[in-house]
Amino acid sequence: PIGKAQEEQRRAENPAGGSISALESEEQYQQAYEETAARLIKLLSSTATTKSHVHSIHIYGRRHTRDSFLLSVVRPVFKTRTVSSILETAQRAVADLRRFDIFDDVDLLLDAARDPIAVDGSIDLHINVKEKPRLFIKTGTEIGNGEGSMVGVWRVKGLWFMNGSINIRNVFGGAETLETNISFGTSTSSAFQFCLARPVNASPDARIDINAFNLVRNTPYSSYEEALSGGGVRFKALSKLGYHELSYGAIWRTVDRLAETASLSIRNQAGHSLKCALTHTFTRDRRDDPLLPTQGYFVRAQQELAGVGGLGDTHHVRNDVEAQVAARLPLGFVLSATLRGGLLYTLDGAPSRIVDRFQLGGSTSVRGFRTGGIGPRDRSAHRFFFYLFLEG
Repeated sequence: PIGKAQEEQRRAENPAGGSISALESEEQYQQAYEETAARLIKLLSSTATTKSHVHSIHIYGRRHTRDSFLLSVVRPVFKTRTVSSILETAQRAVADLRRFDIFDDVDLLLDAARDPIAVDGSIDLHINVKEKPRLFIKTGTEIGNGEGSMVGVWRVKGLWFMNGSINIRNVFGGAETLETNISFGTSTSSAFQFCLARPVNASPDARIDINAFNLVRNTPYSSYEEALSGGGVRFKALSKLGYHELSYGAIWRTVDRLAETASLSIRNQAGHSLKCALTHTFTRDRRDDPLLPTQGYFVRAQQELAGVGGLGDTHHVRNDVEAQVAARLPLGFVLSATLRGGLLYTLDGAPSRIVDRFQLGGSTSVRGFRTGGIGPRDRSAHRFFFYLFLEG
């Protein structure tokens, strides 16, 4: 409505469609915008407490989205009884629709109910949506002699990486997403990941997914290759305190393809193991930038309990905590401090497995050291990693 009022005013002031100077056009546009906004605010103020209710909701432009899903999102608006509460609740529903990332655009229009049997003063909501493309394909190759990244998950030193992903939005018409990622590289031989997620109770703040993956990773600094295969279920939710992630999964781990120079301590770790673990991760991020923050703080805590219900041959408690704080100083300087710590404690008295221990060193840990380059070594200089660590 504001845009139409501005267009009509411009046409009335210049019916011949002649040219207008840039200064005059900008001044007229600003004046029309302010006048229209003032009229809208006055109208809303005068009718804010007026008794009303929503008679019907009309949604246009949907092709793949289910009516039942859309109704679940906009249903709270039927409980409102004043014009202001209708507008507020409807705007909140529109914002939620945008956050599902299945629409390019969502527009809202309130109009008087036109149904002959509608109660006087009732309102109809008209929501116009434009769905995003359902299929998204991405491929890439990275070549370099320094630190490189693979699919944004592992960060290792290598020569080349190739990755591809296929994402499908709105799979079943309820904002579900299907993601598949495949990667190959020199340090990570291969990686495959599958994830099917859906919202919980039509809320953009809570999702549940099932996932499966297969990963083969080279660790030349410890003279073995690690293969991981597994799957699980995961629940993600956003609360007032921060972001929560609760998951349960089973992972089949294999340590094999030992180098000829592998030490006895590494050879004793070779073979298969099964880990069934319940994991909770809490994250609270109040930084102004996740890479180069100038103010704010960040806290992440992860707790893992392996061997729940006696399943698997790995039984331990593993805790990992990370915190960062940044503050601006005079003259454009920034003070930043990071602290990270972890503890791995076995519950059955057996030695922990090397694939569960903490690794330090590298661009995402302690700069100036090679990946996994900090920690205890055996006589062959193979890295054995940490049960307990604290870095800052």
